Amino acid sequence: SDINPPTLEWTGSCSQGGTIDPPTPVVSDPENPNCPGTTHTYIYSVTDECSRIAEACTLVYTIVNDGIQIPMGETSMVSCFDAVVQPDPPLINDPCGNPVNPSGPKIGGTFNGCEGTYTFTWTYIDCAGVSNDWTYTYIIDLTTAPIAPEDVQVTVNCPDEARQPSPPSVNDACGNSIAPSGPVLSEVSCESISYVWTYTDCAGNSDTWTYTYLLTPPALDLNCPTPDIVSVEEQALVDAAFSNWIGQFSATGGCNTVVKYFVGTDEVTLASLNAPAFCGGSITVRMEVTSDCATDQCQSTFTAVATQQSFNITIPMMDMACFPGPNPPTAADLPPAQPMQNILALGILSSCINPLDVEMTSYVTGPVIVGNEYTFTRHYVLSHPLAVEEPTETFTFTWDPNPPVLSGLPEDITLPCGSELPEWPDVSAYDVEFGEAVVIPSSNQVGTSCGEKIQRTWTAYDGCGNSAVGVQIISLVDDEPPMLTVPPDTIIHCGEAIPAPYYDASDNCSNFMVELKESVTSQNECEYTLTRIWTARDGCYNVARDTQIIQVIDTTAPVIVPINPMLESIPNGGEMVMYGCINDPRLLMEDLDVYDACCTASYSVSDRLIASGVCDIFGYYRKWRCSAIATDPAGNTSEYYFYVLQYDTTAPVIYNVPEDLVLECGEDIPAADTTVFVEDDCSQVRTPQFMEEVKVDPDDSSKILYVRTWWAVDHCGNRGEASQTITVCGFDTTSVSSSLGNTVWEDTNLNGIQDQDEQGVNGINVYLYHQNPESMSDMILLSSETTSTINGKKGQFVFDHLAADQYQILFEIPSDRQFTEMNIGENDDFDSDADPNTGMTGMISLHRGEKLENIDAGLVPIERTVSTDISLLSFNVSTEKCSHSLSWSTGTEQGLASIKVLFSSNGDDFTELKDIDPMGGIGITHYAFTDPTNRSAGYYQIMLTDVNGEIQYSDLKKVRGRCIDNSNITVFPNPFREIFHIEFTAPETGEAEIIVIDRLGRIVQNNTIKTNQGKNKKEVNLKNLPTGAYMLEVRMNGWNEHQMLIKAE
Repeated sequence: SDINPPTLEWTGSCSQGGTIDPPTPVVSDPENPNCPGTTHTYIYSVTDECSRIAEACTLVYTIVNDGIQIPMGETSMVSCFDAVVQPDPPLINDPCGNPVNPSGPKIGGTFNGCEGTYTFTWTYIDCAGVSNDWTYTYIIDLTTAPIAPEDVQVTVNCPDEARQPSPPSVNDACGNSIAPSGPVLSEVSCESISYVWTYTDCAGNSDTWTYTYLLTPPALDLNCPTPDIVSVEEQALVDAAFSNWIGQFSATGGCNTVVKYFVGTDEVTLASLNAPAFCGGSITVRMEVTSDCATDQCQSTFTAVATQQSFNITIPMMDMACFPGPNPPTAADLPPAQPMQNILALGILSSCINPLDVEMTSYVTGPVIVGNEYTFTRHYVLSHPLAVEEPTETFTFTWDPNPPVLSGLPEDITLPCGSELPEWPDVSAYDVEFGEAVVIPSSNQVGTSCGEKIQRTWTAYDGCGNSAVGVQIISLVDDEPPMLTVPPDTIIHCGEAIPAPYYDASDNCSNFMVELKESVTSQNECEYTLTRIWTARDGCYNVARDTQIIQVIDTTAPVIVPINPMLESIPNGGEMVMYGCINDPRLLMEDLDVYDACCTASYSVSDRLIASGVCDIFGYYRKWRCSAIATDPAGNTSEYYFYVLQYDTTAPVIYNVPEDLVLECGEDIPAADTTVFVEDDCSQVRTPQFMEEVKVDPDDSSKILYVRTWWAVDHCGNRGEASQTITVCGFDTTSVSSSLGNTVWEDTNLNGIQDQDEQGVNGINVYLYHQNPESMSDMILLSSETTSTINGKKGQFVFDHLAADQYQILFEIPSDRQFTEMNIGENDDFDSDADPNTGMTGMISLHRGEKLENIDAGLVPIERTVSTDISLLSFNVSTEKCSHSLSWSTGTEQGLASIKVLFSSNGDDFTELKDIDPMGGIGITHYAFTDPTNRSAGYYQIMLTDVNGEIQYSDLKKVRGRCIDNSNITVFPNPFREIFHIEFTAPETGEAEIIVIDRLGRIVQNNTIKTNQGKNKKEVNLKNLPTGAYMLEVRMNGWNEHQMLIKAE
């Protein structure tokens, strides 16, 4: 409506006449003429006087405005959501005055059910499609806390009455019910207990309500009886008084009152208590009373006292006794006082009198003398708290002071030793009081150093016990030496106990003394002679002598005890297994302790290589004999030895293999690196095998992959390899990322399944074929491998860098083997995949990136017709120094009866070394034997005998060893001060190392000397080394010996 088009003015080329046609412009209006950005077009046309029509001009009007104008949004603050109501949106017109109707409202905001914002939004869209929003916002902010009822207080007596109340219902400021938390219980005391609930609204505003119990507990009231003492004569009265006393304990008051009774520290019940014995005793009872709010105690004692008691003891009268001797009897001659238990046993004690509580003393009065009669009285004083008494006993003696008189006593005499003694004479006696007296004869020897004295004694006794004694001395004279017997001469072994120096001696009539003297004569440090001389001398100086000779000999060899933990479980002649060849086995002197029963033994150690490179025969690479020989000073010798089986399970390591290369199209392919080399800890192989495979992309021949592989297989079949890949022109290596492989194994139990204890077989050729891409029917040989030991597992093969394709594998069968049954069992990882007739597997589909490791072939011996024909297929002898190892193979053994190993030093005269039982195999059977005797030269032969007695001999195998006998190695002097000499026999001209090692295993001196065949002597100077023990080691062409050295001050 704001458009006002102008009036047209125009001019012509010929005249000024003409008309505007049409008189008003042609207008082109849009559908929405008022919208911003729309255009209104006015076209003017002119007709001149020549009736020519021309478009004079075109005017375009564009509508320009700022669109609709929306007022700012509005905001209201409320506490509760219930106050939120939908507002009315404002009325809006566009710039041209046309009303714009909004859409909405759209609800929004952050309201979480409690607080936040709650918004209503309307959207205004003008005719140009431009939209604007208008929002009304409610801010909901709950700031008013809930209000709980007033707190409550209630008064009760005891804490258990303060039970938890029910909290009241409380709403928040918006009228919503609030679930309270709690209650929180105050600390329980005897004054008050409170329960507190907290009411918290959704905005975190809170108020609390408290319910309080005020406590007024009753006071405790204890009653213990007054202590009581009773004195009665029977237990029933004590029991009645005690029962009355016990019944007076009581306690009242308190809250949840608990009453306990104690006697001492033991808790008791009143019903379990017994009254004390009426003889005397007491009991104290303590009452402890505990309530929720108070504790108290009291105690009382009940005592029983017995009345006075009596012992009632009467001691019997003693009979009159006769008292002999010149002096009259006194109180000292009385028998001792009787013990108290005897006295108490004569009476009847009251039950209240404990014998252990009685004390007793005694005293004697008298004598009362009447003629020759003497009377004494002993008084016993008994004391007890309940009784005192003094019983007595009486003793009466008749005194007889006169002894009897002897008559007929003989005179003393002297006789030679050994003489018969004279007959006993008749001797009699008479007593004035009793008449004829009894005479008793006796005899004994009188002590003397020379000779002997015999004393004859006659003793006479009267009726009162008086006695008289008469004596005769018979002297015997000694002029003969003692009799002496000693042990015989003997021989004992060192370590046995020396016999005790016993003897047997006697003398006819004198005392004697025996003296022993010993002397020792040494033959060596271990053996000696012990001489014992006994001398017997009697009191008359008569002498006898005798001798014993004891020879102590040593026939027991020293004992060698391994102390190295690695050797403790290896018996003499046993075997030790080690892996790898980085270190050769060495038996050190400190690995052993040497014990001898008698003395110190010297010893030497040696390590000998007796077999090498025998993996294919024995499974191990080398065999060593490590030994120690100990000799004591008596010449006894012992040996401890064991064999070390040195296995090689480590594959060779390839070094200097170049890194993988990625080349652009057309770049030169570098030549294979010739510096690649091999190291193996056992074998001497240095140069690896080399193979280069070329893979061409079938879709683009410019894309090529070169796979260069270096590998080496050591003597024991361990295979090591390394590869370099060269990728040209973007060859996709994932297209040849597949592989095939696994195991060729010996199916020893013929079950067609690779069992855990069945070993792989090395040296089997394996061929890989793939499908001819042109014919799709023929198979083309692609590659080949030989089975070897990989990662310690024998019989392994692998073809890698393969593309996804159809493959077959052909296993080449040895002449003495055939394939086992194929596809036995359900597990394809352990069966045989080779056709028993062709050795070829079925078609194998290999997918991209697949690692197929279950292609196996099992081998079994070829079954042969049973026959008594026997055959020796092979016979070899390997020599290491002077140790010889034999190996041979036989054909069928069903007719073989025995196998014998023979040896001859001259090739004519043979001796049997070993008789071996055949294994009875139907295929090829392998045997091995190591001669336990070191031989420098000679001839070996194998003899086979069949069941019919037919004999087959092998060819002679001549051997020549390089032996050095340990007995030919001499070190002197040993011990030494500065210089010692070594002598040994060398089998040939060459070099030898003389090495000196200290106790810590350090080499302190090392000399290399030239040796001639035969005897060699070398002086060694250790002047600059400290004193102590050293080990001497002599090495010569794989042989080494050890000898202990002692450097003295």
